Amino acid sequence: MKVVTLLATGLVTAGCVGKTLPEPAPPRPQDVAAGRRIYSRYCRSCHGRFELRSTPPEIGTKRAFLHRTVRDGVAGTAMFGYGKMLTDTELARVVDYLLSILDAAES
Repeated sequence: MKVVTLLATGLVTAGCVGKTLPEPAPPRPQDVAAGRRIYSRYCRSCHGRFELRSTPPEIGTKRAFLHRTVRDGVAGTAMFGYGKMLTDTELARVVDYLLSILDAAES
């Protein structure tokens, strides 16, 4: 409850309430390549070829869903979070890589 309140307070303070945030720019090829290298180092031993096992409710939430899953892990499973092992930039690159695979599969 405190987290939600703090987040809402932060959004109001930042002037974000009621505004649509822009979509992030498409990842650059070098960002996807960096994500592939990070995925190979930390994720491939368990996941092998990437598969999305739970689908987020809306396409617009894929980035947030994947980022949260990689950062925090999944309770009750062997998937632990990498939030303390990877920088924010490295987490973003892994998500860029995963989204590039999903985008290719959907087209």
